[in-house]
Amino acid sequence: MKHVIFMEKDVSDKIFSIFQKIANIEDYSNFIPYCSRVIYKRSDKSKNGEFIGTVYFKWKIFHKSFTSRVTCFFYTDANMCNIQLQEVACNLHRIREMEDRYSHHLSFIEMKIQSDDSLFHTMNGSWKLKKRDENTTTVSFTMNVNLQSAILNKIFKLNIETVCSKIYNAIVNR
Repeated sequence: MKHVIFMEKDVSDKIFSIFQKIANIEDYSNFIPYCSRVIYKRSDKSKNGEFIGTVYFKWKIFHKSFTSRVTCFFYTDANMCNIQLQEVACNLHRIREMEDRYSHHLSFIEMKIQSDDSLFHTMNGSWKLKKRDENTTTVSFTMNVNLQSAILNKIFKLNIETVCSKIYNAIVNR
């Protein structure tokens, strides 16, 4: 059974600040509900703004981990994808440089999440950040999940919106 979740709201924060909160997955266990630890590594395609993360969750009797590939896309006002920005995306310590150099041009950031992990039949999602003005960003989160196990799908169905909402709010309200 496929579960589809969508959340969106305007947040009083700069687009790069929100991007840093989402992209800094190594810090998730400090503020994301149910996240017990994260292992982060750059992929061989990291020059294209891609990284790999394994997230470990503990929730009630559910103790699982999954590995996802995250790809970042940056768009300027001209709606062109800027490769240089994608290269910098995997170096979170360079976020300030990105903000200083590109904030007046950047209008949209998308982070696509895909997991081919054995836990999921399919798991695709995205974070979309759209700059409204200098200090306001629309933050959208979409998650499409179909677990391998029928039992896990039944359990997950009852709680997917609550879990995703807690994760979403932990990031945007941080």
